Amino acid sequence: MKQSCSIAVIIAISAAASASASATGFFQHGSRTEITTKVHEPPPSAPSKSEDGWIPRSIPIAVHWPSHSRIAPITQGIFACLWICMIGSLPFIMPMIDNKAVTTTQKIVGAALILVLFGGLYLFTNVILFASVHFDGVRSLTVIECIYFMSQVITTVGYGDIYPDFPRGQVFVAFYVIGALFVIAMLVSQFMDHCTKLLHQQREKIWHSPRTQAGVVKHTTVHELLHPERPSIHSLLVSGIGFVLIDIVWVLFFSNFPGENKTAFEAFYMSLITLTTVGLGAITPLTEEGMIFAAFFMIFGSAAVVNVISKFCEIVAQFNEFQRFGSEVKQAAILELNNIVKTAGKVTELEFFRFVIEHAGAMTEGEVDGILQVFEGLKPKNGEVDFKTVEQSMELERSRSQYFDGGIL
Repeated sequence: MKQSCSIAVIIAISAAASASASATGFFQHGSRTEITTKVHEPPPSAPSKSEDGWIPRSIPIAVHWPSHSRIAPITQGIFACLWICMIGSLPFIMPMIDNKAVTTTQKIVGAALILVLFGGLYLFTNVILFASVHFDGVRSLTVIECIYFMSQVITTVGYGDIYPDFPRGQVFVAFYVIGALFVIAMLVSQFMDHCTKLLHQQREKIWHSPRTQAGVVKHTTVHELLHPERPSIHSLLVSGIGFVLIDIVWVLFFSNFPGENKTAFEAFYMSLITLTTVGLGAITPLTEEGMIFAAFFMIFGSAAVVNVISKFCEIVAQFNEFQRFGSEVKQAAILELNNIVKTAGKVTELEFFRFVIEHAGAMTEGEVDGILQVFEGLKPKNGEVDFKTVEQSMELERSRSQYFDGGIL
């Protein structure tokens, strides 16, 4: 009997809480009705505790997102255009950083990317139907929801709080994800090219023979030339600080913005899960302002994480190379040089150059052999080739279209 009474009391308290939430959870904005966050609170007479004594936090019910945004259409358009232009400009950023001319291919890729993003914006907001725990039913997305959803796709965060509801939409979004992966792969390739350039610049600093104040060249020794420079963690610290700043801004926004209803710890958890592109989806943006913020900072944060990881891997590899260099490595280098030289007891300029290039890992032995085979094809005499012969072999008069027609490219 007592157990039945307890159950009845709990049911009555729950019903009263639900009625109170329904009465206070609605407010008017013009002709549109919105619903605020509703939370199930545990009965005060019987708090539930875990084994370690902590009382579990109340579980929020999904916030309702209306089918029409409360943000002015022109403001939505501005945010969408800024976001699309930001993503579409990525193929041009790395060439500009490296002071290289933007190729026609990069222009075509950038234009195609912008076209695809605007196409997705139209289809996701007018044609394809989506479902969500925040929706009353199946519908197309608003502009703000669309850029928020496309950011999840491009960064592979994938919260799962918005998803296509019908098979045709699911197939289209699946192909859209594949396209996003190609974009990511292209950007990663450009980033790796940028890192390679920085590596070559670092080697130039190491191999460059400095001049004294009197103008006399201070020649670098073979030991200084081959010995790896002690790695510096400065670049890792800079990239780490950049990521931390982005993370702090994320935490401050979602823990303080009205309507997000997140503690600092929840915002911190959400930031790491999102920016590392894990995207478990337990804690996600609840307001339109939160979706706009997340749409931009997903891109910034994901790029910052990739930068930190690449710097970390680079420094670990440099430390491994630095710590391995010792007497055994030097003996192996001498044996390697001995295999290169053709005349016992003597080293020519070309042989020394080849030894340094291969030992430093700038080129492989096969690549060097390939270049020398090309030189041998020019039929040198006494190790020399006429300049005119090299000029003719460049085929300066051959047009780009002939290269395509000949199957070279």
